[in-house]
Amino acid sequence: PPKPKRSTTRDSDFFRPVTHSFTRLPCLTPRHLARVLRLQRMLSLARNAHAADILGLADLAAAAGYADQPHMTRDCRRLAGLPPARLLAELGIILPVRKLQDHGGPHGAS
Repeated sequence: PPKPKRSTTRDSDFFRPVTHSFTRLPCLTPRHLARVLRLQRMLSLARNAHAADILGLADLAAAAGYADQPHMTRDCRRLAGLPPARLLAELGIILPVRKLQDHGGPHGAS
């Protein structure tokens, strides 16, 4: 049977110029850049948390594209040197929080 035609442009051809520019910046790899951009997105979302219906760090992590809150915390510590709550506090950003509902349990009975 005849071989299927290959596309004239491959995915690797598309990314080659991008990858090449990263090799000229030894401290900045594509993976590192992705982490930096995700952290910047997290900070931007945190500044606009009220408008984005973000309540707390777990919501913020999900909205910014992190797999979970610990993933966001690891990246934040690596890149900014602080955990997210502390970084946000240093920047004067206060996230809205969920209000606990009274379910009449032993600690919430009135």
